[in-house]
Amino acid sequence: MKKTSAFFAIIFVCILKLSAQTYSFTFEGTARKYIVHLPTGYNPANKFPLVLNLHGLGSYASQQQLYSGMDATSDKYKFIVVYPDGVNNAWNVGIGLNASINDVGYINALLDTLIKKYAVNTGKIYSCGLSLGGYMTYKLGCELSQRFTAIASVSGVVSSGLNITCKPVKFLPLLHIHGTADDVVAYGGSNGSLGAEASAKKWVGFDHCSNLADTTHVPDINKTDQSTADLIKFQACSKGLDVWFYKIYNGGHTWPGAIDIPNKVTNKDFNASDEIWKFFDRFPLIATGITDDQSTKVEIIYPNPVNDNLYISGSSIQQVQILNLNGIIVQTGFTKENLLYVSSLQKGIYLLQTVGSKSVSRFIKE
Repeated sequence: MKKTSAFFAIIFVCILKLSAQTYSFTFEGTARKYIVHLPTGYNPANKFPLVLNLHGLGSYASQQQLYSGMDATSDKYKFIVVYPDGVNNAWNVGIGLNASINDVGYINALLDTLIKKYAVNTGKIYSCGLSLGGYMTYKLGCELSQRFTAIASVSGVVSSGLNITCKPVKFLPLLHIHGTADDVVAYGGSNGSLGAEASAKKWVGFDHCSNLADTTHVPDINKTDQSTADLIKFQACSKGLDVWFYKIYNGGHTWPGAIDIPNKVTNKDFNASDEIWKFFDRFPLIATGITDDQSTKVEIIYPNPVNDNLYISGSSIQQVQILNLNGIIVQTGFTKENLLYVSSLQKGIYLLQTVGSKSVSRFIKE
């Protein structure tokens, strides 16, 4: 991956007023900044979805905010969007950058902070990113999957190291967007990273999709953008999961629908921010409770959120464990007629795992 510290510089000649606030907190001895944009009409009496939008290498939060234009999507569809800042304009994704920085831990702590400060629907938390931010989003899908409902990457792929170590607690829907003429993160892979299609295919395997795909041509509504696009949807994924792939022919290292960058082809046939949100919005919390072992699959847990009694619909479910988001077992027991008593749990988010399998579902204790 080539360093792109000057990549966005030309588009920030003008200073624009952005409707957002910058905050920071100290994590492992380092002040970590982030920008929060609340949608128009935000009312803490209601719960709102949350989207993290991660910048690329050499960029930073306010640049990603301006370039992606996701604030407008947030206002239109009513979700909170947060732009975290990486240390030294980078993320630790396993390719030698910021190797001593615990960015996964930072994002985990950031989510805790945001949930305390804002009216967040904890069943609809998502991550997306551009370039190295896309790499980081894939890493979050591998190492912090229990906190997210779906992920999306624009021009970011899976590093070779992450390809070996990736072991999600649960699997997630994925949207990947990539240009075939990307000269920064090569479409076919390079420098120890998987290619765009290979990265998506990894999630095809995780989500138990068929290698067969349904391909539709995105209407070429802009005849002057030097590019066209196909939307590839992998078929027959496990219940509640999807893998979608936007292949942009002749597309560069850019965010579709964003402003033009000299010598970089930007597809204008669709708006990446809008399409990412529309993809995310298809997936509620329960839809992502998927298992490797279909014989003991947790089909539905309800009510969710729960106060006292949690009902489990599934076959051959006997002993279960409840874990907190740090992976610590907080309760073990046998279901009685698929009923589990959880009144003793503190308020928060938990994982329900079927003993003897990898079946995992997430629920909220009120």
